[in-house]
Amino acid sequence: MMTRTRKWSALAAILAAIGIVAAGTWAKRSTQDGKPLFSSENGFRTAEIRSATPAAIEGGKVITLDELEALMANRSPVLIDVIAREGGLIQWIRNGGKANPPRRNIPGSVWMPLLGQADLPVAVEKAQLSALRALTGYDLNRPVVIYCQADCWTSWNAARRTILAGFKQVYWFREGTDLWADAGLPLDLAKDH
Repeated sequence: MMTRTRKWSALAAILAAIGIVAAGTWAKRSTQDGKPLFSSENGFRTAEIRSATPAAIEGGKVITLDELEALMANRSPVLIDVIAREGGLIQWIRNGGKANPPRRNIPGSVWMPLLGQADLPVAVEKAQLSALRALTGYDLNRPVVIYCQADCWTSWNAARRTILAGFKQVYWFREGTDLWADAGLPLDLAKDH
């Protein structure tokens, strides 16, 4: 009998295979409003953020739930949740820096919702990467796990940005909090960096 984790992993593998076949057309395809899916300037996903993601990320490693649990038990990775704040940045400011509704994520995580945004102003991107460097103790070899929810390009963008910034051990947990919660694992109230 397959465990819930193995069922999710098998489904993820099938969806990933479909994603690999489709990956070549994603960059060429446009959204319905005529805007490109990827920024020509930096290669980050700009549209249809909540859709099927590729099976791999160049320069990083896709990590399974079992691998994440082992990494957390043995290597003290920096866990970064990059899901966007509901209502966006303006709503967050109006709420006095509090999410609405509160975000729950993997225990020990830091919430950096801007890290995965496609077109960040240079100053904001520098600040995000500086904060990430501080979280790793300025050790570019420390494992960094980036996640969001399943089918979330924000986490792909953030993993790509982290890789491009020179981090050597970037892990992308593609299914994010969806798989974590489905496996019956606890979620904690999110903490901003």
